[in-house]
Amino acid sequence: MTAVLLLAIRKKELARQEDQLLARISENRLIDALESIEEGVVLYDADDRFVFCNTKYKDNLSIIRHMFVPGTSFEDILRAATKANIVTGSADDPENISRIAWRGAATWNRRCCILSKPANGYCFRNTARPTAAP
Repeated sequence: MTAVLLLAIRKKELARQEDQLLARISENRLIDALESIEEGVVLYDADDRFVFCNTKYKDNLSIIRHMFVPGTSFEDILRAATKANIVTGSADDPENISRIAWRGAATWNRRCCILSKPANGYCFRNTARPTAAP
């Protein structure tokens, strides 16, 4: 009886380890795909906290690269971008940033764009689109 129980526990542990390995493989595959995209890509969670961005995104916004840490709020990143004057019009109206930053549930029902011009001189558009996952 004890041997059967130990065997069942071992089998369950091996299945868990295999699931973890498959999840890591899938995550690495997804990261590789996002890194291969020519555009900058950033992902925030449902609470508007930074999750991930590809290298192109970091390179485009290198002056605030230090802000791209998992858990950092969108508002904090946007305020850093405002301070660095890489959000269009932010130098003229820095308090306007709080209206932009509070995206909340209502904003997720529409597309949100912020035009920015980082130090490298390129202009680009950030567009927010909700994902199916929370």
